[in-house]
Amino acid sequence: MGDGIVFAVINVCTSGIMGVILPWLINVHYYFGLSIYGVVVSASGFGSFLGGLLFGLRKKW
Repeated sequence: MGDGIVFAVINVCTSGIMGVILPWLINVHYYFGLSIYGVVVSASGFGSFLGGLLFGLRKKW
C-alpha cells in the first residue's frame, strides 16, 4: 500500500506543473492552436494511464 501512496503523491505534484507549463509552451512559445493542445493533453493522459498500469502490474520493484 505504501507504493500506491508514493505514486499518488508524485502524480499530484507533477500534474500541477504540467497544467501551467503545457498551455504556455503550446500557445505562447510555439504559437500552436488549441487542437494541438488537446492532442498533447490526451497523449499525456494516455502516458499516465500506461505508467499507472505498468506500476500496478509489477510485483516487486
